[in-house]
Amino acid sequence: TDAFQVLVSDDLLDDRTKLALIDQLSQAAGSWGMVAGQVGDIEAEQTPVDYQGLKQIHDQKTGALFRFALEAGAIIGGADASTCQALRQFGRHFGLAYQIHNDLMDVLGSQEVTGKVTQADQALTKSTYPSLLGLQGAKDALAVEVSAASQVLEDLAKESGRPYQILGGILDYLTLPSAK
Repeated sequence: TDAFQVLVSDDLLDDRTKLALIDQLSQAAGSWGMVAGQVGDIEAEQTPVDYQGLKQIHDQKTGALFRFALEAGAIIGGADASTCQALRQFGRHFGLAYQIHNDLMDVLGSQEVTGKVTQADQALTKSTYPSLLGLQGAKDALAVEVSAASQVLEDLAKESGRPYQILGGILDYLTLPSAK
């Protein structure tokens, strides 16, 4: 909740911008965003979910905050509605790719690489992309989301004449270790 205080106390933002940011942040973090996703994630530990259910959980839980971060920059920069929509779409693909990558790294990564204990999801019998789609299916789903995110940025850069593809650098984070 400190984020709301940071927004309110920022002297560089006008009141209209502050209200727009607070509105978007409260949606992303609240009962329709991160909170809903976290509840769904906890419930999925007891009752397995299907692929669409897992996507919805992560779209709310992780994706909503990524989308807010992207949209906040657009709001502060005075971007038009079309640009905001494109950045939300990029955030949706990136958020899902991020979560698929996280699930894959729990299987493929090491504690040295990930900074956390691996194989934890399987031990907790959590619904994950590898458990639902298989290892190759999860890798394929990751590739689809990364490609879709890249395409959104490419289209936005062409349409606007601005270098939005620079955001593609964060997609580099989503590479997987060499085959195990």
